[in-house]
Amino acid sequence: MQSCKILKTGAAAAMVDAAVFRTATSAKAGQGDRTMRRLLSSLLVMGLLLACNTVFSQIVVPQVRGPIASNPTSAPWNASIDRIVPLEVGALGYVEEEFFVTGRASVYDWDADGRPAVKASGASYTTRILVRRPQDPRTFSGTVWINPSNPTLGADMDGLWGCCSAFLSTRHDIIVNVTFKPTTVRALKAIHRDRYEALTLPSPLAAAQRCDLASLAKLDVSMDYLPDQEDGLAWDLFTQIAKLVKAGGAGAPLSGYRISRVYGYGYSQDANYLRTYLNSFHGNARKLYGEASPFDGFLLVGGTRTSIRPDQCPGRWRARHHGEHRGGCQSPTARLAQWPQRMEAGQ
Repeated sequence: MQSCKILKTGAAAAMVDAAVFRTATSAKAGQGDRTMRRLLSSLLVMGLLLACNTVFSQIVVPQVRGPIASNPTSAPWNASIDRIVPLEVGALGYVEEEFFVTGRASVYDWDADGRPAVKASGASYTTRILVRRPQDPRTFSGTVWINPSNPTLGADMDGLWGCCSAFLSTRHDIIVNVTFKPTTVRALKAIHRDRYEALTLPSPLAAAQRCDLASLAKLDVSMDYLPDQEDGLAWDLFTQIAKLVKAGGAGAPLSGYRISRVYGYGYSQDANYLRTYLNSFHGNARKLYGEASPFDGFLLVGGTRTSIRPDQCPGRWRARHHGEHRGGCQSPTARLAQWPQRMEAGQ
């Protein structure tokens, strides 16, 4: 049976290798890196990193194509060199590569107890991941961060790598950004259709099961609704890509790297998605997938107190269960200071 708990200080320091704390308190970097160091250090001190035992058996590993070739007229969206202040990853001892990932996913709804249940299955998706990894596998820390790319502005935005590349590269961690929203796929195709034509997050729902456009218009979210696509594939995407990363093997994006732990990172809207994943899918993985979740922990910053619906339709929100993680609109420091009391109180 899956063992899942909030670690106390000593156990947390063992789970997240001591190099995190040493680097977090000594490395010289920019403001974004200092924020990351404070968050990771606080998690170690307060023992708030969720740790779970994982055993693989039934989660399907998706297929991978890539790395996708780049040239002067075709390069990955959010490439580090295309920042406002260009970043040459080679100078950090890193490689940046884009892959297309293809698998099959389900759409879920809440059951009578407020837990996820399959609503429709069999959606054949193709999305992309953007991987930043050390050039030399021997220097790799063993830690992989999976960061759903923030979709708030309608196109993928880098959260973790964008703020903290200097710190993460000093630690020699790997960062995997995941495109998970149909609206950002639409934006990618508008930016470079030839490169991203294959990407799709299709809805497996029959027309009668899809969202009511009139209701969406009243909520002023109709611009984010693509009738033939589905936000609700995100949960299986996160699970399958985490397993793809952790399982390794020939042809995998991180083949040759010895991976010890896979963490999910989210900020703002993508923190809301990962919080819902943590509360509703991570702990129910054995029921949904027949095995434990491949994630070893989560670092969630910002966001709101609400759960994301499992599909993209407005309507019934899920009741919160005892002991679940919540978000808030306070600063990360304020939230971290309040988490121990909330966890003890089962909030």
